[in-house]
Amino acid sequence: MSLIIKMKAFSEIRNGYKLIQQDKAGYFFLFFQLVIFSSLVKYFQTDWFLVLNFGIAFVFSYWRTKFINMTHLHWIALVCFIVFLFPILLSGINYLYFGYFLRILTGYFIVYSLKDKFVEYYHNLLFILALISIVLFTIQIIDINLYSVFEKFSDLVLNSDRRRPGVEGITHKYLILYLVNGWATNRNSGFMWEPAAFGAVLAWAMIFNLFIYKFKINIKLIVLLIALLTTYSVGAYTYLLLLLVIYLLENRFNLKYYFIIFSFIGLGLYTLTQTHLLDTQFEMMLNKVDNEPEQIDEVMKNENLYNRVSRVVGFYTNWEYFKAFPIGYGFIESKGQYNLLAMTPNGLMVIMVRWGILGSGLIFILFRYGVVYLKRKYFNKIKLIPFILMIGAMILPFAGNPFDNQPFLFALLLFPLWRTEGNRLNSTATLKVSTY
Repeated sequence: MSLIIKMKAFSEIRNGYKLIQQDKAGYFFLFFQLVIFSSLVKYFQTDWFLVLNFGIAFVFSYWRTKFINMTHLHWIALVCFIVFLFPILLSGINYLYFGYFLRILTGYFIVYSLKDKFVEYYHNLLFILALISIVLFTIQIIDINLYSVFEKFSDLVLNSDRRRPGVEGITHKYLILYLVNGWATNRNSGFMWEPAAFGAVLAWAMIFNLFIYKFKINIKLIVLLIALLTTYSVGAYTYLLLLLVIYLLENRFNLKYYFIIFSFIGLGLYTLTQTHLLDTQFEMMLNKVDNEPEQIDEVMKNENLYNRVSRVVGFYTNWEYFKAFPIGYGFIESKGQYNLLAMTPNGLMVIMVRWGILGSGLIFILFRYGVVYLKRKYFNKIKLIPFILMIGAMILPFAGNPFDNQPFLFALLLFPLWRTEGNRLNSTATLKVSTY
């Protein structure tokens, strides 16, 4: 059995590599966008690079497709105008609205350049990155000092706030494919800025995997699961719990899968306890939960800094803003009574307070449409309750992380917007006849 599993794992790795070799440009472009998504490289966080990346995405998209869908662009512009209108009337217009619109268009061109391949490419690339993270995380646990050779490179490319010493004076070490997180030395941050964010991108990959493999256990899913478990993130474990419920509901008549999945989880937990990491990490997670009431009180008294505001606290404080004005505040200046507005790592909450009911409703519609796309393209037999819960599973990683203005987030929202065999959107307005 062990030999068979190893052979399957090797086969999946080899197939994943072959897929990358077949479209190096497409995978490199997608990985480049994920590096930007990681928010680690200081040169990628400037206004000029926002414009440059828009140009890169536009040119790459047109180079691959020889096609510009003006119908899509007109609709995106119209929807943005409607969503932006009331916040602009409240707070006035400024350059931030243009920047936000540019991020949305960049996300559109990211996903349009890959079209129907986006889901498979994202899934395969995250599988490779998850596998790499497991290997490098293991080395990190054995001897974190081995990564000191990346000190100068990290100093050169990382944001200044990422260079602050963490546990025992250890600073971040950046390998592009992986981050040694000085603030979480016993946790796997993958290529993202923290373990929770890595757990979020893994959760989306696991959702794609479940549809692609028709809710059957496979080697790629196991690798993604192991990587997620090593994040030791409350948010990541919440995503996993929801996906586990969905999986069990979808396979509720097949006892074999119940046995396999619980055996695997039990073995994984037992292995982790033997490393003596589990107790300390779970203690850390429980302390975070216990401290939520105290943080809420501190924030409401203006005694807390932004970097101490948790996802739960951020949701609580900004919910009050949303109830007071559910139309949305846009980019109103954060001072006076608005000093806590959008100060939260909860991306969904930021969307709600900035863009109100219209913006948050649109997010739900697009994520729902994404699940419909996955259903029609990969697994049309999914049951009703798992389908409904899957919409929540798509939204939850976004709600747990500050992805609200990231171009790649908009790519994840817009990936179904083109013609497919089971999901047709007629495209009539073009600048040039497509040969795609």
